[in-house]
Amino acid sequence: MVRRALIIHDVTDELILPSGMRLGSRTLLRYYKQKFRPAETRESVLINLMSSYKALGWNNEPTLAQRDMTVFLRRKQDWRMKVGVNANRLQKHFRYHIIY
Repeated sequence: MVRRALIIHDVTDELILPSGMRLGSRTLLRYYKQKFRPAETRESVLINLMSSYKALGWNNEPTLAQRDMTVFLRRKQDWRMKVGVNANRLQKHFRYHIIY
């Protein structure tokens, strides 16, 4: 009968039992508890899902109002950036924050 010893893996901090079972570290418990569901690839499920989205009014094309809103928000952000830069330029008193 061959007896295998307990082995501690340096990189993953796993304890490998003689039976080949691996016990993980408590520090990695949050990763062990994660259960990722695989992405659904069946055509029937995807078609049903898309039809339910379309029934709710969702489609791939953005409406004219949505496009106008994105343009408006982009221009608003540009304007705020311009105002902020100009406001910083007008600062009269400046103190270097260096602690001696």
